[in-house]
Amino acid sequence: MRELLRGLTIGQLCWILAGIATALAVATGSAGAQGLDLSRLASHDPAARRIAVTIAPSIQSAADLSSPALIETRRRMARKQPVTIDALRALADAGDGIAALALARRFVEEQRRVRPENLAHYFGLAAATGRVGGLIGLTEVLDKIAPDTASPARMALLKRTVVAYARAGNPIAVDALLRFDRTGRPFGPLDEDLERLLTDARDAARTQIALHLASAALDAGWDDPTRLIEADRYLAVAETVGPVTTKAAIGNLRSLIAVRLGRTPMDRSADVAAATRPLDYGCFGLRTDPDLATVEGDNGTFYRLLQDVRMERPFSDRSVSQIADLSQALAQRGTTLVYAPVPTKAVAMPQNLPSDAHDMGFDLGIADAVHSDILARLQTAGVVVADLRTGLRRADPNRATFFETDTHWTPHGAELAAQAIADVLRAQPSYGDLPKTSYQTVEAGYGVGESVMRQILQTRCHGTLPDMLTMTYETVAKAATGSGLLDIGLDDAPLDIGLGDAGEAPLDIGLGGDAALDIFGTQAAGPQVAAVGTSFTNFEVSNFTGFLAQHSGLEVVNYAITGGRQYGALVSYLTSDEFQTAPPAFLVWEAPIYLNMAQTGDGAIQELIVAARGTCTRPIEIERTNDGRALVAALNPDLGPRDTLFLDTDTPSADAVAFHFWSDTDRLRTKTIRRDARIRRTGRFYMPLTGLWSDGASEVEITSSLPFGSNPTLFACTTNPA
Repeated sequence: MRELLRGLTIGQLCWILAGIATALAVATGSAGAQGLDLSRLASHDPAARRIAVTIAPSIQSAADLSSPALIETRRRMARKQPVTIDALRALADAGDGIAALALARRFVEEQRRVRPENLAHYFGLAAATGRVGGLIGLTEVLDKIAPDTASPARMALLKRTVVAYARAGNPIAVDALLRFDRTGRPFGPLDEDLERLLTDARDAARTQIALHLASAALDAGWDDPTRLIEADRYLAVAETVGPVTTKAAIGNLRSLIAVRLGRTPMDRSADVAAATRPLDYGCFGLRTDPDLATVEGDNGTFYRLLQDVRMERPFSDRSVSQIADLSQALAQRGTTLVYAPVPTKAVAMPQNLPSDAHDMGFDLGIADAVHSDILARLQTAGVVVADLRTGLRRADPNRATFFETDTHWTPHGAELAAQAIADVLRAQPSYGDLPKTSYQTVEAGYGVGESVMRQILQTRCHGTLPDMLTMTYETVAKAATGSGLLDIGLDDAPLDIGLGDAGEAPLDIGLGGDAALDIFGTQAAGPQVAAVGTSFTNFEVSNFTGFLAQHSGLEVVNYAITGGRQYGALVSYLTSDEFQTAPPAFLVWEAPIYLNMAQTGDGAIQELIVAARGTCTRPIEIERTNDGRALVAALNPDLGPRDTLFLDTDTPSADAVAFHFWSDTDRLRTKTIRRDARIRRTGRFYMPLTGLWSDGASEVEITSSLPFGSNPTLFACTTNPA
C-alpha cells in the first residue's frame, strides 16, 4: 500500500481525499457539504445529550427567596398554576434556573419580540444552573446574535457555559462550539478554547474536536508541511482517545499524510510527541509569585515549587518515634493506626513536569527514595503505613490523578489511593473479625471543584484557566455480609434488626456469651474506619472516603478538616467524646508528605498520644477564683515531666487555655494551648508537665478564652510510663 501511495501524484492524492470527503458527506446525509469535515467521523452516546453541568448556584427552594412575591411565584410554578411574564422574569432575575427556562420558552412559544442576546441570557442562566433544555435553546439562539449588540461580559459568561458542557462531553455543546468556530460567530476565534478542551474534555468530545481541528489544518493546504504536521498531531489525539470504529479511518488518513510528508506511515513519533505540547495560557511571573510560586508543565498542568518540585522532606527520627508512640497508644485502645502520606503531584504525575524541572533541582529518583525512606523508618518503628504511590502508578494514562490547576487528587486519583489503603486494611489481623458491607459507587453528575490555587494562578494568566469540572460520585451501601438488613416494619411485618430466625431468643447486641444488655457500658462500638487528615480526604468532588468504603467493605466515617494541616483533624477527633467513648477499629491518617511534623514543636503530638491512651483517670481537686474566671489546683509533688494534665472546660467552644504554673519559690511559668479556627473544638486540653522546674510545680491557675462551664474537671494522666 505504501509503495502504491508513493507513486500517486498530488492530483491523484487530492482525488482520493475528495472521495473520502464525499463519502463522509453522503454517509451523513449532507452530500452538498463543502470541505473535509472529519468531525463527522465521531460518534456519540445518545445518553450524553442529557449530560448536565452546574456552574452557577440556583434557587433550590422558597427558603432561598426573601421576597413574598417571588416565593408566591415559585409556589404557583410548582403547582402548575398560571404565572405572568413579569413574575417569571423577576424570579429568573433572582437566580432561579427553572424560571429562566420557563421564561425563555414562553418568549419563543408566544413569538414575542425579544432581542436574541436577551433570550440567550435566560437560556444561558437555565443551562448554567444544570438545565439541559437551557443549553439546547442557548445554542440555537447564539447563532442569531450580532457580536456588536451584546455586552462582552455577558458573551463571556455564555461562552463559558457552552464550553463547560462541551468539556463534560455533551454533544449538543460540542457541535455548537465547532459550528461557532467555523463561522466565527458569535464568539470570534475559539482556537484557545478548543486547544484546552483537547486535554481536559471527555474522550468523545476530545475526538470530535481533534477531528475538527485536523480538518481545518488540512483545508488550509496540503502543500504546507507545517499544516500537515499540525493536522497529524490532532489526528494522533483522535486516534488515541477515539472509539474503535474511527481508529481505522484515522489511521489510514495519517498514513496518507505520512506519505505526503515523505515519511513511512510508522515514522510519526515526533508528531505524536507534539500532541502533548504545553498549553499556553499566557501566564507570567509564576515562579516568583509571593502568594504561590508555581511552574507550568505540559498539558496545562501546574506544580507548586515549594511543595511539589522541592524534594527536601523534613521528617526527623524524633517525628518517627512520636508517631510510633501514637500508634502504640491507639493500639492499647484496640485501634490500628494506618499512616498514609500523600505523594507530591510531581511524584504522582512526573510526565507533565516542564522540561527544565531538573534544572530546578527535581530528580524523580531521589524524590522517590526520600518518600520510601520515610515509609521504611516508620515501618521499622512499628507503624502501619500505606504507600499511595503504588495505587497512583496504576492510573489510566489518559486520566489525570491530580487536577491540572489544583493541589488535590481527582476522583480517579482518590480511588487509586483508596484502593492502596484498602489493601493495607485487608492485610491487618483485625480486619477479618469485622462485619463487611457491600458498597457501590455511582455517578452523581458533573460538578466543579473549588480551588484556591486556580484562583491565584488566574491572576497571573491572561487566558482563562479551565474550571475543575469533573464527574462526581456517590458511594452507597448495598448490603451487609452475614447479617440481615434493617427492616423498619413499613409493610406490617415484625421489626427485623438482623438477628436472624432466633424466635424468642433474647436480644444479643454482640457482647458475647450470655451478656445482658448494658446501656450504660463504658465503651460503645466505634466506627470501623475513622478517616482523619486534610482536604485530600475532605475534598467532596473526589469521593475519597466513599471509594475507601467501597474497596475495603468497611464503614468509613470522615473526621478530616480542610486546612487542618499536620494535626488539626487528629486533635479534633482524639479529644472528642466520640473517640473517647467509642474508638474505631482503624484510624486512617492521610497527610501530605511535604508537611513538616515538627514545624510547631512536639506539644500537639504529645497531646495526641495522651488523648489516645485514655488513661487520664486521676482526678485533681479544683477551685474557682472569686471572680469565677480562673481555676486553681494544688499539684501533687509526685507529678513530673512524664505526666500530663487533662482539662475539660465544660465549654466545647473554648479555643484557648493558659496554664500558669507556680513553684514553691513563687516562680511563674505560663504555657498556652490554642486551637486553630478551622479545628472542631471540644473544650478539652492536654497539657504536658514538661519544661518546668526540676522539682516540678506546686500549683496551677488556669484561664480560658471563654467562661468555664458549670462542671469543669481536671485529671492527671501518664504520658510516658517508665
